[in-house]
Amino acid sequence: MNSELKACLPPEWTSAAESDDADVVDFAPIAVGQSGASVHRVTTRHGAFVLKRTSVQEPLATWTLAVAVQRAAAEVGAAPQVVHHDAERRAVLSELIAGDIPFAARYGNPATRAAALAQFAGTIRRVHDLPLEGPLHAMPRADPQAVLRTVHHAAHDIGALPAWVHAHVHALLEEAPPLTDRAPVLSHNDVNPTNIACAGDRLVLLDWQSAAINDPYYDLATAAVFLRMDADASAALLWAYDQATDRQDIESVDRSTIAMLPPRFVWSQRIAAALSGTLFLQMAHHRGHRGDTTSREDDALLLEQVYAQMRAGTVHLHTGEGQWTLGLALLRASRNARHAQDVRNT
Repeated sequence: MNSELKACLPPEWTSAAESDDADVVDFAPIAVGQSGASVHRVTTRHGAFVLKRTSVQEPLATWTLAVAVQRAAAEVGAAPQVVHHDAERRAVLSELIAGDIPFAARYGNPATRAAALAQFAGTIRRVHDLPLEGPLHAMPRADPQAVLRTVHHAAHDIGALPAWVHAHVHALLEEAPPLTDRAPVLSHNDVNPTNIACAGDRLVLLDWQSAAINDPYYDLATAAVFLRMDADASAALLWAYDQATDRQDIESVDRSTIAMLPPRFVWSQRIAAALSGTLFLQMAHHRGHRGDTTSREDDALLLEQVYAQMRAGTVHLHTGEGQWTLGLALLRASRNARHAQDVRNT
């Protein structure tokens, strides 16, 4: 395996493999999200890096575009710098962003929440401000509703889903997206905590394989779902994004001046949560979970309960049961998103 990994590194690092001057290379697997890519920490005399390999079956044009997007985002400090890439092996070597405290923990700590929220909003805004020219001009346009339809059909075909999941997804698919007041932007499209890395005053996004042109609310709404932002926190996030600031004075925002969250943002929350949840149910089936047609929505755990069990070590996302549990929690969050907005407006 190490020989395969070494072949993905810059040739000048490994050309003297038999000499005393050769780099001492060590590879250690990194536990990452659910993309299925092979990810390793690489330690060399040049420093520590991250090597990511996707399937060689991935279309070369798609892979090349994702690398170009990461390079563009890195130029504005929103992604790790690309050190080397190998198109034949679908491998990308990037700088390692190593922090002591995960972003989700920074946001979860009341003492650092405002700074974390501002830092995140500023990073997303820098991505969205990238001009859609050069390689980015060729980016496809995302249609989350169409993707949800495809994923739901696939999940339905391979396993048994609860009736309430079917009903909710069907309702979302029949619902016309609210009009947006924003111009399309380059969107990361998978802003979950495993794809956010921070170290000191740096915050970057990882895994750009899903990037596409999309409504800017989608990235913000996805993060709001996974970080369990209530309506007030979501309003503060939108304020920081619109101010394009990394300042830490979000706590001073008068939430009452933001009468309601934009309908497109709330709709994006519901779509993002339903799409992510259905994907986890599909992955659970692939891991052997038999599904359950009789479970009710009230039987599904809330996201905060799933996170607590993950921290306690009783829910594991590398198992079918853990993926099923998280999937149902995300679908429940999708159902609850509109209700939370309705409560805020009363």
